[in-house]
Amino acid sequence: NADQSTLQQILQQQQQQQQQQQQQQQQQQQQQQQQQHQQQEYHQQQQQQQQQ
Repeated sequence: NADQSTLQQILQQQQQQQQQQQQQQQQQQQQQQQQQHQQQEYHQQQQQQQQQ
């Protein structure tokens, strides 16, 4: 029983670490999307100025 409980604890810790890594990856993807969106807006502003 003691062996089983320690194994379960180790498995739970590993699962938690994996979840944290996934969350970090999602945050990085969101930041990249925001940067791309800002660049698009900046490009649109430049085009408008050139037309005027």
